[in-house]
Amino acid sequence: MTNRIYRRQQMAHPMSEFLGTATIAIVLWYGGTLILSNNSSIDASTFIYYLVIFYSIINPAKDLSKSVYAIQKGLASMERIDKILKAESDINDPVHPQKIALQKEIRYNNVWFKYQHDWIIKGVDLEIPKGKTVALVGQSGSGKSTLSSVLVGNPAFEVTKGSVTFYGKNLLELSPEDRSHEGIFLSFQYPVEIPGVSMVNFMRAAVNEQRKYKGLPALTASEFLKLMREKRAVVELDNKLANRSVNEGFSGGEKKRNEIFQMAMLEPRLSILDETDSGLDIDALRIVAEGVNKLKTPETSTIVITHYQRLLDYIKPDIVHVLYKGRIVKTAGPELALELEEKGYDWIKKEVGE
Repeated sequence: MTNRIYRRQQMAHPMSEFLGTATIAIVLWYGGTLILSNNSSIDASTFIYYLVIFYSIINPAKDLSKSVYAIQKGLASMERIDKILKAESDINDPVHPQKIALQKEIRYNNVWFKYQHDWIIKGVDLEIPKGKTVALVGQSGSGKSTLSSVLVGNPAFEVTKGSVTFYGKNLLELSPEDRSHEGIFLSFQYPVEIPGVSMVNFMRAAVNEQRKYKGLPALTASEFLKLMREKRAVVELDNKLANRSVNEGFSGGEKKRNEIFQMAMLEPRLSILDETDSGLDIDALRIVAEGVNKLKTPETSTIVITHYQRLLDYIKPDIVHVLYKGRIVKTAGPELALELEEKGYDWIKKEVGE
């Protein structure tokens, strides 16, 4: 059906309304003229009775007109849709379509960091694929924790040269809180205590600020407490600990477990575990590692910073990078961590000529 016919049908309903109103006006005018004239045989009561009958007829007629209009409009729309569906597409798919190169989710590009007069990070190129666990290993002072501090925006670790991208965004232009809202989480090597601030209030503020950043409504008290119960079970966090001040009076294992609980609540896209195994006994290490593994999804990534193989026995890495004097000097699979556990780092030093 042509656009002209469709527009004509669009005018049908207003036209019927106008004609109905005009008819009523003419009848009222003509009836009033007859009553007021001296020769009229129609009195006022007869005219009113007539109007009642007239209204009982005109309203169904108007409804019928509306129904006809709606049917015509629907038929016109169906015909237009049918024409669109039958139309041939001008888009020709190639016989051999090329794959679109997707941007890496997290990437360090030639990152340098200088502290006072010493270079701590020296031209690091590093990719963290989505859904993968990457282990950063190396001797103390090799730059592992510095790389994590660069990601989260620690003001003491300002990149001297290079760039860091996070899902297409220039991470170095974002504030630490915006980086957190974007989905970066750091589990501290030494979690701090915050006396007077309850875990419930702390986590509710953090979760709702993140939701606000994403344009989502804040969780109600009941919704938040339900979420908290679900996530607390992931890391076997005692309810009494969850109701206390943040990390106040917690043991080393409880603090680390609380860190993973916070990670579960915030559901980050990138989790950084900075020597999470430090100060943990074997049972606490197992519980923390199990919590990390439960939270892993194909859409999230994890960086594990550690000195020891025992953590990597529980959290299996997909890629292992060895840092030495601010540079990544070797990259391999999980077997590399086992080799370092057995041989130490001397053979690495020989490979780099030292």
